Amino acid sequence: MDINIQIKELSLKNKLIVMETIWDDICHTEEQISSPNWHKSLLKERLVEAEQGCNFIDWDTAKQNIRDDFSK
Repeated sequence: MDINIQIKELSLKNKLIVMETIWDDICHTEEQISSPNWHKSLLKERLVEAEQGCNFIDWDTAKQNIRDDFSK
């Protein structure tokens, strides 16, 4: 079966679960992936913002917030 058809049949919640699973898998193969140059620039900007006191939330909290929003 065509994977696009299978994806279209998933609920939004399940699509997000699949997407997160794929990203988790990709994270374990990072040596095969080179980051684009804009990543370094963006990380430098975020570091400056953090040093200036900008309040960021950690990734686990952000993911939980997203899950909570979709479970309503």
